[in-house]
Amino acid sequence: MITKWLSSYRTYSLAVIYTHILIFAFFFPYVIIYTFATVCIFVFFYVWCELNYQIETTNRLQLVRMIKETDNEVTKDILRYELYLHDKHSMSRGEYDMMGNHYGI
Repeated sequence: MITKWLSSYRTYSLAVIYTHILIFAFFFPYVIIYTFATVCIFVFFYVWCELNYQIETTNRLQLVRMIKETDNEVTKDILRYELYLHDKHSMSRGEYDMMGNHYGI
């Protein structure tokens, strides 16, 4: 009995809310458009920043792995320099230890 009442109450509430949203959208369409566009832009930039962070972290961990695996000292020096440049120009600018673990942000 209570679940039927809650279900009908939920349906009634959603109908009232959607009706108000449609009336508001009819009279003020630009407010809805700007709100939707702003939310979409923020979501896009969040996903873009997260993707860039994952790419940088993966590249850094790959450099650390290659430094550990190589035996040639010249190659190690080149990879260490690449790692130095990566850390210098990284967007996150976090502190790392020698194992590649991230400390900071």
